[in-house]
Amino acid sequence: MHNVLKHATGCQNVTLKLACRASQLEITLADDGQGFDQSHVTHVGGLKNMQKRAQQIGGKLQIVSTLGQGTTVTFKAKLT
Repeated sequence: MHNVLKHATGCQNVTLKLACRASQLEITLADDGQGFDQSHVTHVGGLKNMQKRAQQIGGKLQIVSTLGQGTTVTFKAKLT
């Protein structure tokens, strides 16, 4: 949520979904802000740190963003 406030220029709506299916937890955060071109993102800083933290607790982080269409971040992890 902090990154949405900090980086999602033009954002009007944010959706947060929390799902627990079978033995998997899934958290999705989506905004309708300006988005960004993922091909021009270096793998340093905030995004890299988010992915590293997800891996440290056994999960995976997926980031999808399109210019003018917002950003969606999804975290998935198996529950034990």
